[in-house]
Amino acid sequence: MLSLNSCIDIQPVTISGVREIKVSSVSVKGIEGELKVTIHNPNYIGFSIYESHFDVAVNGIPVGVATINKGIHVPSHSEKEHTFYIKSDFSKLSLADLPAIFSLINSKSVTVSIKGELTSGNFFYKKGFPIDLTQTIPLDK
Repeated sequence: MLSLNSCIDIQPVTISGVREIKVSSVSVKGIEGELKVTIHNPNYIGFSIYESHFDVAVNGIPVGVATINKGIHVPSHSEKEHTFYIKSDFSKLSLADLPAIFSLINSKSVTVSIKGELTSGNFFYKKGFPIDLTQTIPLDK
C-alpha cells in the first residue's frame, strides 16, 4: 500500500491572532457577534477550512461557541484574516457570572480565549489542528 504521509510534510495550520471583536446583539438569552481571526498556513499547498467549532471565553467567562463555516480557502504560505461567528447561550452560565459579563460593557480591553480544533484539508487529506489562543484586545468605544 502506498503511503503519502512520508512524502507530504504538513505543518500545523494555526490561528496567529485575534484582531477585532464585534458584538451585534446582546439579550437575556446571550450574545451574538463576530471575531476577526488571522489564520496562518506555512505549507506549500492551500487548504480548505471545514466547519470548525471553538469554545470562546472573555475574561475567563465562557460566552459561547465560535463557528467557522465551510468554504473558506487558506492559500499556501499565507496569513489571512477570516471571520468567526459567535452565538452564546447564557443559560449555561451561573448567576455569579452575570455581574462580570455586564462589567465587560465598560471595559477598555478584554482577554479572549479560543480553544478547539481547526479542521482543514485538501482533496482526500483532512486533519484537525488544536487551537489554544489567549489574547488581550482593546475595545473601541
